[in-house]
Amino acid sequence: MLSGLRIVKQYGNFYEGASNDLEFGTLDADKAVGVLFDHARTLDDRQYAFIQAAVLYTSREGQRRVRVCNIALQVASLAGNVYRFADMDTVVSI
Repeated sequence: MLSGLRIVKQYGNFYEGASNDLEFGTLDADKAVGVLFDHARTLDDRQYAFIQAAVLYTSREGQRRVRVCNIALQVASLAGNVYRFADMDTVVSI
């Protein structure tokens, strides 16, 4: 059985190909992607959940580049702890 997090659904303005890669016409500071995660086992609230996302793109000069974002999220067992520090505009938008 797989352990950890897996992506269930993505939200945003993009094209999702057969390989589940997300393709954007442009990607700038005004774009956003929402992701719904699922987990197979109970997560330990004394640990962090680690997420990594990578973007492969072509610069204006034609160079192929990769941008990788890493984040460690504190696991919370109570929903109230999650929403205490949440950006409510983002939650409502998704």
